[in-house]
Amino acid sequence: MDMLHCSGNLHDAQVALMLPHPEGEAKSIADAFWRCSEAFRDLNDDELDDSAKAYVATIRELMGPGDTPLVDRASAMSVDEQYELRDAVDGLAHWADLKFREID
Repeated sequence: MDMLHCSGNLHDAQVALMLPHPEGEAKSIADAFWRCSEAFRDLNDDELDDSAKAYVATIRELMGPGDTPLVDRASAMSVDEQYELRDAVDGLAHWADLKFREID
């Protein structure tokens, strides 16, 4: 796994979810989704622990099917789903950062 690239993309997803949202909240969430999908390309599911697998599953579920434009999915998210996304991105970013630094 390329944990540096993964960790960097997840950090960028965290930044996208922070205030303010100059281009609108849905655009920021869609940007976070895109960064997560980029991070997922660097993850090998066999090397994930249970918590990381749960974070990835949550993010993928919130992103919805691949044929749904990310901005449309982001626009339709409830506040609770936005909290779920934030928590999953933060948790996975922390996990990736620890793995990159090889801290258990």
